[in-house]
Amino acid sequence: MSSFPYPRHLHRLQHPMMQDDHVRWIQQQLRNYGYGLAVDGWYGSLTDAIVRRFQATHGLATDGVVGPATWHALWPGEPASAGDKYGRIRQLALAQVGKPYVYGAEVKLDNPNPLRFDCSELIEWLFYQVEKIDVGDWTVAQERVFTQRLSAPEKPGDVFYMGRVGNSTHMGIYVGNGQVVEARGALYGTIISTVADIARRGGWWRRKPNW
Repeated sequence: MSSFPYPRHLHRLQHPMMQDDHVRWIQQQLRNYGYGLAVDGWYGSLTDAIVRRFQATHGLATDGVVGPATWHALWPGEPASAGDKYGRIRQLALAQVGKPYVYGAEVKLDNPNPLRFDCSELIEWLFYQVEKIDVGDWTVAQERVFTQRLSAPEKPGDVFYMGRVGNSTHMGIYVGNGQVVEARGALYGTIISTVADIARRGGWWRRKPNW
């Protein structure tokens, strides 16, 4: 079950404005997903607007109401099974959202909860956690592992690159539902982006064979 159980009542924009700890949880989790808003416990117009944006990217009704469906999208429930590599890599990647970016960061691959990443270290750690293989710790080395060319991502675990083939400078991972997780830079940290945003930034897609 989710570590933040559904509180059994709706959260929405209303008058008088709602304020409670559950609103703080919602705001903090939205910040973890890369949305910019204050964590003040008040369910105001900005929180309403960002909830609607989150709902739109998750295929939910865009009504600004945090009911059971939106709550459980914010906090996914049961962990993916050991045999579900797509579900595991998706959940692991999403769980890193909000962590800082540090250029050249090195983490122990068997560490279940690293504190920081750079773009390629995130991918290296994710694949080690799921498959116990080391795909290399920089973008160009990983190009030699993710060799299957894709016109667009199709399943969690597909990766994008920025820059020229053979001289890539950035990368991230597809997690499904049109979303990408990337350790984007010091000003961003580890965030959720969209496939459309990656296309606008000139990204290109690859997959590890037999993935």
